[in-house]
Amino acid sequence: MDEKFEIADRLGVADVFALRRVSEDQLVNLVGVGRGEGWAGNISIDPQREPLVAQALSTHELVRHSGESTRIFGPYWTEHAAIVMVGDFVVVLGGEGVADQDDATLIEAAGDLAWTAGEVSPEKRLADELEVTKAALSVASLRVTSLDGFLADLADAAIDALSCEFGAVVLSEPHPHLVLAPSGWRPAASDVEIRDSLVQLISQLDLERPVVAQDLSVDGLADSPLGFGEGLVSRCVVPLRGQHLRGAVVIAHTVECPRGFTSLCQQVAARIGDQASQVLSTTAEAGAPAFGA
Repeated sequence: MDEKFEIADRLGVADVFALRRVSEDQLVNLVGVGRGEGWAGNISIDPQREPLVAQALSTHELVRHSGESTRIFGPYWTEHAAIVMVGDFVVVLGGEGVADQDDATLIEAAGDLAWTAGEVSPEKRLADELEVTKAALSVASLRVTSLDGFLADLADAAIDALSCEFGAVVLSEPHPHLVLAPSGWRPAASDVEIRDSLVQLISQLDLERPVVAQDLSVDGLADSPLGFGEGLVSRCVVPLRGQHLRGAVVIAHTVECPRGFTSLCQQVAARIGDQASQVLSTTAEAGAPAFGA
């Protein structure tokens, strides 16, 4: 068994992240266990923008969290975590009971884990590239028989590609319009309330690329039917552009499986938006009646 897995197994932790400092304002995740392994190479954070990480860096003390599911850093949410500084690394340990272990045990384990950190493997990087390509193909292969049918399939494809619970496509032009992912979670609000809230949201954003809110408890609209109080924890808004059409794909994670969006997630989302915009433009140019205003 790989050493990092042995250490994690000994501690009984589910997730390990070895975040290496590469500059004054950047930490990147190189290797790990659980989500730390799956997200290797796909998390880059400014430590001063992450309250718990900043606390560990400023105090040089071990930081613990135990209680409700909370965003620990970047896209990582959990109920139990410990953050340990080891040289140029910040090691994050997540899993039930980890915050109850003594300092000496956690510091020793974090030091051992930091020593296992190398570079992200070429195989992992290739797998990530294939995931982006697969997402684009999933949209390119959608059948276009009607606008609503395509948008519903698009919303479903987006939540599937990004393992989200909520998905929707909202159009602000030529007129406000909403299509929810048929297989996704939905809030208690009406379709009109959801539509108007999302139209307002995208009007406030500079949608040149996907816009991510990793923690809706601090980044959400207070009165939104798609806010933290309604069960959503993070959100990604992906621009859509077509001839005479403007809008966005909106995907979100809920309290059912709280997490945020890694850099790979955002690349996948961007490719989905680009591919969908191309389909919308091509279909509109072809004069498909279903795509008329």
